[in-house]
Amino acid sequence: MAKKYNILWIDDKHQELGGFKLQAAQNDIILNSFKSRNAGIAELVKNYALYDGVLFDAKFFEDEDDAAGSEDLSALNKAKDSLLQLPKKFEMFVLTGQAQWFEDKTFNTFVPKYFRKGIAEDINNLFIELKQSADKQGDTQIRHDHQEIFSVFSSGYLPPEIEVQVLELIKAKVPVNRVEIKSMLTNIRSIQESCLLKLEAINVIPDSLAQFSYVV
Repeated sequence: MAKKYNILWIDDKHQELGGFKLQAAQNDIILNSFKSRNAGIAELVKNYALYDGVLFDAKFFEDEDDAAGSEDLSALNKAKDSLLQLPKKFEMFVLTGQAQWFEDKTFNTFVPKYFRKGIAEDINNLFIELKQSADKQGDTQIRHDHQEIFSVFSSGYLPPEIEVQVLELIKAKVPVNRVEIKSMLTNIRSIQESCLLKLEAINVIPDSLAQFSYVV
């Protein structure tokens, strides 16, 4: 089974870049795309455990409904600052078509790792380095070591919040106090209930038995 990588991507023109998305998919990279900093970072803050890496354009919108022409490098600066506040650390990758910045010393200092849109060698190197960086992430290693377990999430059978709980259970050490034990049991019960609800929804569990499935 091929290893899959979930990458959060912010680019105001991502809807026009179907070819790049196809290339990414062919390289086992799943892009969850946003046009703006606020939408993309909000998703990352909420679900950072589910992502293996981040990719930004150099200039993008601050909000999803911003008008064309309002894209600005300051959104990238703010997004970079937001990454530093997350409990999980991501290496920042930038894919840009802003040729005027390729030789700009200030930009090269601010963004030491960027790749050029439309340049085949750059795109290939981007995919390689994104995956190499992701492979250093503990959450990524767990998902790749237990692909059979996590396939139920990539297939859409169970929701993302349950995936986070499964990750936490796998990472958990032996509980040493009542608070840790209660947290672990809560996660187990939540996972169990979500599985039962899905089985009921696809008629694996008959309605006549469903009422007994949630008795603890």
